[in-house]
Amino acid sequence: ATTSTTRTSSRGGEADFTLVMIDGVRVNDFGGGYDFAHLPVGDIDRIEVVRGPQSAVYGSDAVSGVVQIITKQGGPPRARGVVEGGTYGTSKVSVDTAGSVGDLDWGAAFEQLETNGQNGKTTASGSVVSNDDYLRRDISLKGHWQRSPGTAIHATVRIGTNERGSPGPWGNDPGGTYHGIDTVSRGNNDNRLFSTSVEHQFSPNLDQHVSVSHTHTDSLFVGPYGESISENNRLSLQARTNAVLGSGIVATGGFELQQEAASSSYITDSLFSEVPVERRMIGFFGELRLDPNPQLSVTVGVRGDHIQRNALPGDAIGRPPFVDETEVATSPKISIGWYPRPPGKTPDWTRVRVSVGTGLRPPSAFEIAFTDNPALKSERIRSVDFGVEQALVSGNILMGATTFFNRYDDLIVSVGQSFKNTSQFRTDNLSNSRASGIELAVSGRTTRGFEARATYTWMHTEVLGLDATFGQAPGPFTVGDPLLRRPRHQGALEVSYIEPRFSAFTSIGTRSRTLDVDPSLGAFGGLFDNPGYGLVNAGGSVRTWTRLEFVVRVQNLLDRNHEEVLGFPGLGRSFIAGIRVATC
Repeated sequence: ATTSTTRTSSRGGEADFTLVMIDGVRVNDFGGGYDFAHLPVGDIDRIEVVRGPQSAVYGSDAVSGVVQIITKQGGPPRARGVVEGGTYGTSKVSVDTAGSVGDLDWGAAFEQLETNGQNGKTTASGSVVSNDDYLRRDISLKGHWQRSPGTAIHATVRIGTNERGSPGPWGNDPGGTYHGIDTVSRGNNDNRLFSTSVEHQFSPNLDQHVSVSHTHTDSLFVGPYGESISENNRLSLQARTNAVLGSGIVATGGFELQQEAASSSYITDSLFSEVPVERRMIGFFGELRLDPNPQLSVTVGVRGDHIQRNALPGDAIGRPPFVDETEVATSPKISIGWYPRPPGKTPDWTRVRVSVGTGLRPPSAFEIAFTDNPALKSERIRSVDFGVEQALVSGNILMGATTFFNRYDDLIVSVGQSFKNTSQFRTDNLSNSRASGIELAVSGRTTRGFEARATYTWMHTEVLGLDATFGQAPGPFTVGDPLLRRPRHQGALEVSYIEPRFSAFTSIGTRSRTLDVDPSLGAFGGLFDNPGYGLVNAGGSVRTWTRLEFVVRVQNLLDRNHEEVLGFPGLGRSFIAGIRVATC
């Protein structure tokens, strides 16, 4: 089994501290989370990852990083079909097309993934796993029309649905709290994304971009105690102007309006009727990029956000009526890049960079709904990072090292009886933590088709004392404990060989032990160590005809037992084989 959600964290931040965007549209839930388990991959062209706080440009949720997913569009007209199947009852069918005709670019895709998960596997207690199946279907349409030069119009539609069972934790049970397989709990999500944008170039030095997007998610969860529904809506409007002010000077400025609403069977008023949590955010941002010479670049940005949470009626379990609440936040950032040896003069260039910035994440819908604190404010980060990149062997080998220091403040925490003197409310912005580390990377390629990349991260995380206390941490932590599920050591090695009719790859990923919570009772059940592990994957492809390719891959080649999250066993050795057909 796997956990019901698949999330990513960056540089010690929480999983909801990373902003995720698909073709420029934010897809995080109200409050910051995004579940990568439901992301279709058939139409992805590339994924761009920016680490560190980016709220100066992107606003809320970009606390410790941004993941930008770019889908296929334009180019020579082409189509591709993929059919795959393998162990765990896994099957996948996907079809995608992209191309250009005259002034029109398009992209379209359909993907279906189905698996039985680990159904039928016997647990350590002798029970049989069931209710671990998963089904996902997605369709996307994308178009771009441009009158060159002048005006361009872009539109995207994405519709998806997914359903999975939730058997619960059935692996390691250090606290002895295992209560058996959950054969009832199931979740279903329906997602919709619509966006359109218009770009107009007034002159070679001035252009305007205006975009509108709407995302909507309906969720249904059926559990042993009945069913619950939830809904997330976001409407966004952004206007951005880019201006070339002189040689090597580019200015960007604009505003963004977001209207969010979230509702749930658990968010109610005093009569137990559902009420939505509604929030409006207006952000004004500006960025100045200076490139005075080929060796030096400086980027300075700042964003101001006006965040208003609408009035919310009280409930029957202790939340008083909330009036409209407003928060004003400012997020600056500065980045400097310098080439002691610029690429134009030597292929073995050297680059040094440093950045300082801040980020924020406003409270989620549930954090707002289940507090009696009307003034709950955003969680914040202050960050500094420094990096060096070096090209060697005529640019065929790239090496990089980055060190970072993050301080997280105003984290939302339950106050409880132990800290009732620190706040009059049930939850408050009292908690703090920090993370620091070193990231190392080296990659290389040869003219014979070999490529390799190795990465390693050492990271130290630390729980800090609550505000207005004498070195006390929120239970069950003590000051100095590492943050949950953040390994101190993590690394990967990827090696591939590609030639026109044949390709092969292997990868090794490893991480050290992490601190985790009881699988069944969470933090109430105590803290436990989750052992580290290493996984080996391998695969390859053979092209028999011009448009036909056979693919095979093996995941967890050595069949290692592992748990990314304590109590939820990862998949054992699995084989996937398939056929790809492409028009070009």
